[in-house]
Order: sequence, then structure tokens, then C-alpha cells
Amino acid sequence: MARPARNADTLVRAVKRRSNGADKSVRVTNSKHIPSGEGGAVTGMSDELLDRCHSFHNCGRSVGSFKGSGCFARGSNYRMQHFQAVILLQQFEKLLKETEIRRANADYLTAGLNQIGGIAPARLPENSRTVGTDRRAVRSVGCLRRARRSRPTHSNFNGLSRGKFIHALGAEGVPCGGGYGEQYNDGMLDEAINSPGYKRLWSADRLKAYRESFKDLKGNAQVCATTVGMGQTLLLADRSAMDHILEAIRKIRAYSAALAKGA
Repeated sequence: MARPARNADTLVRAVKRRSNGADKSVRVTNSKHIPSGEGGAVTGMSDELLDRCHSFHNCGRSVGSFKGSGCFARGSNYRMQHFQAVILLQQFEKLLKETEIRRANADYLTAGLNQIGGIAPARLPENSRTVGTDRRAVRSVGCLRRARRSRPTHSNFNGLSRGKFIHALGAEGVPCGGGYGEQYNDGMLDEAINSPGYKRLWSADRLKAYRESFKDLKGNAQVCATTVGMGQTLLLADRSAMDHILEAIRKIRAYSAALAKGA
């Protein structure tokens, strides 16, 4: 069942409160492996859960085991446009092949980065590989969204900051960035905490304790401060491009002392 991506997670959470089925939301926005603008899908092992999701995205109408008359349940119009579905269906043919290319290049980069030292490649769950059931169906376990993320350490790069590392890598022709920051500091949660609704539901002490608890997320803060990410499309390049990335990082490490002192 497909629906606009920006609401996929919300839909699953809303429906799952009344179901015990395993589920996953999949987004297909422009940065994803099979993009279609704004779109998404919900997958699961529970027919009841999927029927409820289908009903929710179709204005609460009866679907499968979730039966009723008219728009009998809560829902909205989250139906995907036909042309978006066609765009997605055409891309399934290439998904298995491109995923294998990404996996091979990611493994190659990981091995090369481990040899350089001072770089800690992102760890994936064991056996996180893609399994194709047929040409039109793909079941993924972690690998489909596999972008290269790594963490340069200060000691091996002479105190070179992440910002200067990213700038130097970009100067070598390797596009990269810092990825996500600590989003709980962006203001959205502060707005919610200070809203009249939250203040009616929880005491001032409880809201203050909740806000202060963000300071305890030290592991998340470290990841946000040290991660360097490269887009997943880089992993579709040929092996010489992977060698170029590794050589660029070796060069940065060799000149890291001078780069760290520079403006």
C-alpha cells in the first residue's frame, strides 16, 4: 500500500496502537533509492494492520478484514497519484542490481577506510543484506539505505576538525556533509513543551525535566558531531571512484597537521 511519504511513519504509529503486526514505512522521496517525488509505502506481516493502514489512507473506507459502511473509521486522503506509482514500478527492475553495486562498493570502502586508520566506518547489523524474492518484489534488511558514514578521529588527523575535513574532502572532488544534527535542539520540541496543550497535560517540573534530559543523550551528540556522510548515489560509481575517495582521505590525513592549522 503506497501513500505520501511525509506521513508514512505517523500513519503506522496511529494504526499500530490497535494492532500487534510487524510493520515498516518506506519513503521514496528524491534522495531515496527509488524516488518518485513525494511518496511512500507501508509493509507488514499482519493483514489486519495493512488493511487498517489502507483504510486510513483512503478516507477510512472498508478494506479487506477492516469492514464498515462508508467512511466509517478515522482516515484521510493519502492516496498516491497514478503517475507516481508508474514511476516507482519501473524502478523495481533496476533495484536489485543497483543494491548489489552499492553493497559491493560499500564493503570495498569499509575495507579501505579500516586500512587508513583514524576513520570509523558505520557499523551495520550482521547479515544486513538484500534478499530478492522475484523481479518485482524486494525485501530489504538495512542495506537499501546504505550511505557511507564515517567518523574521523582527532588523534589520527592531528586535531583536524570535522568541518575542515569535510571542506578538504569536497576540494578533492568528493561531495560529503555532516548529516543530521541534534534535532531536539532545533526548536520544534521547545515549541511543543511551551505550548498551552503540553502545559495542560504535564506539570512545569515534568516538562523542565524532559527538556533537561536531552543533555544526557551524549552518544547521540557524539555521533552528530563527528559523522561525515556521503550520498548513496556515490556508491553507484565504478571502482575507480571508490579508489579516488580512499586516496583523497589518505591525502587529507597526510596533510592533516597543516590543514588543522589553516584558516
